Amino acid sequence: MFSMELCIDDESIGVVQVTIDGIGIVFRYKSKAIALSSSHILCFTRKGESLTIATNLSQQKAIYFQCYKIAAFEAFFLNLQTSFPSIQFENVPMTALERRLAKKARSETNAASFYGVESTMLAQLGQNISKQLQYRIEHSKDCQLDGIARPYQIFSLQAPAIEFLQACRAKHPSSMAKLYSYETNGSRKFLVADTSLFAEKYVATASDQRHVYEIIQDQPCRLYFDLEYTKQCNSGISDPNTLLDHFFGLLSLAFYRHYEILLKRDAIISLESSSDTKFSQHWIVAPIVDGKEIFFRNNIHAGHFVKSMLAAFVNDESHPFYVFKKDGTKQLFIDTGVYTKNRAFRLWLSSKYKSDRILASTCTVKFEDISTFLEKTYICPIKLNSPRLLEYSGSTTQFKHSNRIASGANHPLSAAYHYGPSPFPELDQLIRSQAIKGGVQGEIRSWQLQTNWITYHMDKNRFCGRINRPHKSNNIMFIIDRQLGVYYQKCHDPDCTGYRSVAIPLPAQLLHCMEGFTEGQDTGSVQDFTGSRTQSTQHSSLEKTFNPTA
Repeated sequence: MFSMELCIDDESIGVVQVTIDGIGIVFRYKSKAIALSSSHILCFTRKGESLTIATNLSQQKAIYFQCYKIAAFEAFFLNLQTSFPSIQFENVPMTALERRLAKKARSETNAASFYGVESTMLAQLGQNISKQLQYRIEHSKDCQLDGIARPYQIFSLQAPAIEFLQACRAKHPSSMAKLYSYETNGSRKFLVADTSLFAEKYVATASDQRHVYEIIQDQPCRLYFDLEYTKQCNSGISDPNTLLDHFFGLLSLAFYRHYEILLKRDAIISLESSSDTKFSQHWIVAPIVDGKEIFFRNNIHAGHFVKSMLAAFVNDESHPFYVFKKDGTKQLFIDTGVYTKNRAFRLWLSSKYKSDRILASTCTVKFEDISTFLEKTYICPIKLNSPRLLEYSGSTTQFKHSNRIASGANHPLSAAYHYGPSPFPELDQLIRSQAIKGGVQGEIRSWQLQTNWITYHMDKNRFCGRINRPHKSNNIMFIIDRQLGVYYQKCHDPDCTGYRSVAIPLPAQLLHCMEGFTEGQDTGSVQDFTGSRTQSTQHSSLEKTFNPTA
């Protein structure tokens, strides 16, 4: 350990104790410590017995650490050169005048030096430089990546935000960083932040200034729902709680039949932002079984489970789950378009930009503090303590249900999902060649095989023929019709329900590919919901509730 006087950008800090290792330099002053890793050091400049260290702690200009009156300075300089051989060490000779000024004056004896003085705060860290340095460290990407400061970085684009988050997690696997987005002045920003630091700032933000969303990435997640309808178009729904009770009954039945999990109502975290004109709730499903939290592998698996459940139990637009839109058409009050990659889902206590409808809790469950409840409402959990991860695979699902209720079994969205290329490379190539509108090359995310269709779910290109532009968040799909020998484009966006583009005939040289479409290859997941009628009397009565037309 070496003793010396330290100045930072010409502001005196005082006498500090310094240690050196192969990782960096640590300056200690009383209870404070400043750590410089080797990646922060630009160069060393020696001048006589003093040393200047240029650093990149600030993104705007270099910050200089100036060391004077170094005890055992020759050993200190030698230690620096051997510990950091790759960092430039420049030795600047002193002028004659500087050598004369550097000579130590003979010490004088006075009353203070003889009798001693009371302890004073002569070597305090200046308040101004302390705040500036702390700000620079906290906002430095390098410091955040190195673990010196908690991550908190704002980005204008999503891609660099994801790269920074991945870098944090790669360097610190236990990192508590998370990806958010927020709206301000009509634009969207992306924030990578340590969850505890985010909670502190989020709670301190004025309620009318919170417009924050969680970005749901490809990682374990809770099952979630976006439930909404326009009140004035659905005056027949006098009590939305009845509709929600029916939906919970369907959900609990599906959970039991597919995963043998008894879902209780208190496992639902309900958040609401309804108004006089619109009903809007978010449901977050957070069951705990045998002490283990239940999550889905990712939100794609969750979405496949939800869509197949609805396809099996909800026959047609006469079902109570279908509600009227403003244009007089119908759609499900369950938004099935929210299960996509990097989906933004509004946070508890936030409102949309220029809206006063805050997403508030309707739960009776109480938590210790706001931060604890905020963590419970995240779709992607902060910590995974040996959870049970659910997957949805249509080929292994064993739902049993009346065949008459599964009347949608021949619909192309009812088949099992498979990832990667399909067994038909020529058809894959054709679909990729069509997914280029808007100047972006689309890729095949997953595909489904049915007796009469093969459905390609696309990624990276969201260009929709109905609106003649890319969707902001919902993906598109291409469907190849075996019987007609044509293909067309459809959408996952609820507003495009019922839309399909003009059918385009398959090239003659690709018609031979359709020979692979046989009933023996049908892996439809909705048929996995069907089967022998062996359910209990209780389940039979529930089925009539879910499907009153049956």
